[in-house]
Amino acid sequence: MTKHLALLAFTLIDFLLLSPPTLSAQLLSSTVWLKINDDVGGHDSLVFGNHINGTYCIDSALGENMRPPIPPGWCVEFTSIPGRTNCFGTGIIEKNLYDAAPRFPTRKDTFDLEFANFDSVALMPFVSVTLRWPDSSYLAHRCDSMVIVDRDSGRVIPGRIDMFARDSVVLTGVYDPFGRNPTAPFVKLRIFKRGLRIVDEVKLETNPVPKDFLLAQNYPNPFNPSTLISYSIPRQAHIRLQVFNLLGQVIGTLVNDDEQPGTHDITWDADNRPSGLYFYRLTAGDFTQTKKAVLLK
Repeated sequence: MTKHLALLAFTLIDFLLLSPPTLSAQLLSSTVWLKINDDVGGHDSLVFGNHINGTYCIDSALGENMRPPIPPGWCVEFTSIPGRTNCFGTGIIEKNLYDAAPRFPTRKDTFDLEFANFDSVALMPFVSVTLRWPDSSYLAHRCDSMVIVDRDSGRVIPGRIDMFARDSVVLTGVYDPFGRNPTAPFVKLRIFKRGLRIVDEVKLETNPVPKDFLLAQNYPNPFNPSTLISYSIPRQAHIRLQVFNLLGQVIGTLVNDDEQPGTHDITWDADNRPSGLYFYRLTAGDFTQTKKAVLLK
């Protein structure tokens, strides 16, 4: 009898150790963000890198989309690499993720992007554009080196900028058709990324449909300058996720759309916000939940 109980205990322990938990994490991607802001209202946030399900072409399942016809005013897109098949069409907006194999250290990925502002004020020589990206500690977890260059004339960015050595650059007069940029008002840049480490986790659940609405605590918290906010919805619903300051004023809307059941993640980048206490609120029909987030610079 004692032997049978011992055997049952060891079997139970093996089951608990070897069985996958209800909530697990899988390394799926390695991404970097790039923020572009100019003095006259042109701005956008881009994401680029690698994903285990990514390809060189447009991957709609990963959130990649072709750029619509160039609107009046501001535009930015990733463009096809010269010499490769152009499966980008008019360009890819917001997100560009390549494949993640092979991952040997000498791997090199190239990302071409261009942006322009057609506003008459933007064409003046004093208008500046600021490009920002993560610091070296963030980049070093995802690749071995990263540089950005002017892919056409070398006049917008002389030489190359080591993106590990600095986290921003200011370009002045690059929209000016009479200035140093021969492709004005388009600014055409190229990013070289060497090495690849898949480090970004995506949470997976054995039962992907949550039972209840839930707004999770942001991570990390305190944070600087970005943090991840997760929320779960048990059925299709119109979701609104907003950020408030201490005065109760809305300072940002992270989500305002119909979404499918499941657990969703979104990153709040508070790079342009001062240190302090903030609140973020999830609203879905009659459900409302609010959490605190501390930005500490």
